[in-house]
This record gives sequence, structure tokens and C-alpha cells, in this order.
Amino acid sequence: MWRRRLFGPVTTAALHSSSLPMWRRRLLGTAAAALDGEYEGLLSILEEKRTVFINGPITEDTAFDVLLKFISLARTNNAQRVHLLINSPGGLVSAGLAIYDIIQTIPTPVATLCVGEAASMASLILAAGAPGQRRALPNSQIMIHQPSGGFLGQATDVAIHTQEILRLRKRLYAIYARHTRQPVHRISRFMERDTFMSPAEAKKFGLIDEIIQSCPIATAGGGGGGGGKPETEEGGGGMYQIREANQMTEEFMLAANVAVAEKILKHFPLVSLLRRHPSPTKEMLEPLLRTATAVSLDLDVSSSRALADSLDRAVSDDPYFNKLIRILATRCMTQAVYFCSGDLSPSEFYHYGLAAPLYTHFTPPIRRYADVIVHRLLAAALGIAKLPPVFQDGPQLTSIADNLNYRHRNAQMASQASVELHTLIYFRKR
Repeated sequence: MWRRRLFGPVTTAALHSSSLPMWRRRLLGTAAAALDGEYEGLLSILEEKRTVFINGPITEDTAFDVLLKFISLARTNNAQRVHLLINSPGGLVSAGLAIYDIIQTIPTPVATLCVGEAASMASLILAAGAPGQRRALPNSQIMIHQPSGGFLGQATDVAIHTQEILRLRKRLYAIYARHTRQPVHRISRFMERDTFMSPAEAKKFGLIDEIIQSCPIATAGGGGGGGGKPETEEGGGGMYQIREANQMTEEFMLAANVAVAEKILKHFPLVSLLRRHPSPTKEMLEPLLRTATAVSLDLDVSSSRALADSLDRAVSDDPYFNKLIRILATRCMTQAVYFCSGDLSPSEFYHYGLAAPLYTHFTPPIRRYADVIVHRLLAAALGIAKLPPVFQDGPQLTSIADNLNYRHRNAQMASQASVELHTLIYFRKR
């Protein structure tokens, strides 16, 4: 398709036509090959920057292409956002809803950007981006309207299709209302006819969150963050840049901890030192849900994975907003604790925070004594060394686990008290 747009049908045919001189056919072939290489290079850049482009009418082929790219990028890294650039007059409702559904269901946050026009179904896809990450360039245009269609056939079939398009219109109104936070009656009024909006008007209406001056992927280092800025997260003394290597290291550490827990439990089912995180009750999560409601934030606490996905989507213009929400979520949780495997049933081993049925601390060695015990258990399980008698004593291991939990809890309380003290000192004379 792209080559037909560049050369046109006559020139494309001319590549294999004997009516043209040989030199001209070779020239056209060389130009096509060069453009092929350049096009593939551009595609690799877009893939590297985790960017998908919807350009032109939305068709079944468009939906299929976007679906494949989203799945591929989500499998590569489901935590790093994907940029969806949109320049489309709209198209098939079924194809648009297919793209909408994949945006809503994949774990990867999707940042949408209108780079020319987002009309009809394209405007719904634009509005479906992750909260705080729906953007438009200054001279772009957004248009919304109700669905349209036609059908020829028997009167009964015409009536059936009429009812279907009315049902579809109601469904689209509900989706727009959800993402714009507008009442359905206002949505229906604006969508009764073609309603064109500037980026500022679309932002006020709730279709987008921000108007930016440059395309993120056109800026060096813009593959991960919005507006060309790299993704950052708050550290102890400032802001540090998140690298993919950090995430990979964390994943390997988690995998190692789970594998070690399975290994030592298999060989020492009654005296393995494990770590569990009890699931929070609804009452414990009430302060978090109350705060989320106050700031118009929708949090799903049905499971640890659902909560983690909700926290990933909790973003705003304030770079500290997500961090504060996560801190509040952590404060609502119970403490993760060490325990002796012989003291509890396997159903109680679950670690809520990591969504892992079995877990321990093998690496990194930051908890000192707990890791030493697990290392000794693993060495014995692998036949490298004998397990010291003190680690074969269930009550003794339970006492050690209780002491570790007590010290860890005191350290947490001391840390929180230190933050409160220094906050008070800082604001005392302000």
C-alpha cells in the first residue's frame, strides 16, 4: 500500500513493464528498494520507541494490525507504556471497538496522541488512552458524532438493524461518558450532529488530558515518558531514571526467590523459612478507596493484580501523585512477615503484594539473618552442605521468624516517625 501511494499505479506497473527503457526500470527498482530499506528503518524506530500508528480509515485490517503490535509490545514489556499516534477520519464501529477493547484489556498502559485528526471512532480511541496520557498536538482536530449506517432488505430485517444501531449508539454514549466523565445526556446532545473541537475544547470536554508542543517519539529519549521526557520515579534524595535493566533485574530476583522457596519447601516441608503477605480486608482498604473517590480515581481492589494495574494507571500532571497514592496503598496493607512452614497450612503461604503462592527472601542479602537461613536451607537442599541442627528445630525457627518480624516492624515505625518529625520541623516556621 505504501509503495502504491509513493509511485502510483502506473509507476508500480512500470517496474515490470517492457515498454520503458531498461535504465528507467532499473532506476525505479533502485528507488523502490531504497524506500523499502528506509521504510523498514522507520518501522524499527517506531517499534523501539514502542509506538503504534493509526493512519487513515479504521478498518478490520487496521484493527488486526494494531492488535498484533499491542500484543507483541505487551509481551516484550507489559509495564512500559505504548504510544498510539492517531490521524484518522474514523471508520467501522466494529473495528474501532476491537481496538478500544484491546487498549482496555492489555496490562500495558497506552498513551494516545492525536497528530492530525481524530474523528468519529478515532476520537473514541483517543479518549480511551490511560488517564493523564491522552494528548493532542496544537493544530489537531477532534470530532464526535453518533454512528451512522444503512441497510437494504426486507422490512423485518431493516427493523432489526435499526434496533441494533440504536443499541450501538447507546453503548457508544456510555463509553464516551465513562472516559470524559460527562453525563450521558450531555454526551448524546453533543453527538447528535457532527461536533468539531479544537484541542483546547476537547480537553475541556474530557476527550484529552493535555495539549503538547512536540511529538514524544521525535525527541531523544522519548520512548518511555510523555512529552519527550524519560520516565522517572522518586528516589531517596531526588529523581532517578528508570531503566529496562532495573525491571529485568527485579524480575530475575523475584523468580529466584520463588524458585528457592519451592526448592527448600520440597526438602524441608516443616522447617523452611518463608515470607507471606496476608490479603488486606475491605475495612483496611477503606481509607485508600475514600481518597481515590475524592480525587476521581477508580481503583479496582478485587485482587492484587487488579490493584497493581489500577495504581499503574493512577497518573496526573503532578509527578508525585502516583507515588503518594502508592504510599497510601502500602499504608493500608498488613506487614509481610517471615514464618516457619510447619506453623501454617499451604493455603496461608500466599504473598498478596507479589501475587505469589509461595515466596521467601534469597536475594538480595539486605535482610541479613533471614537470607543467611535461607542460604543454609538451599545449600542443604542442593546437597552442598549439611543443615545445622539449629535450623532443624521448628519452634526455634518460629522464634527467629517472630524476632525478625518484630525488628522489621520497629524499623518501619522508626522510619515513619522520622518522616513525620522532619516534616514537622520543615513546616514549623512556614
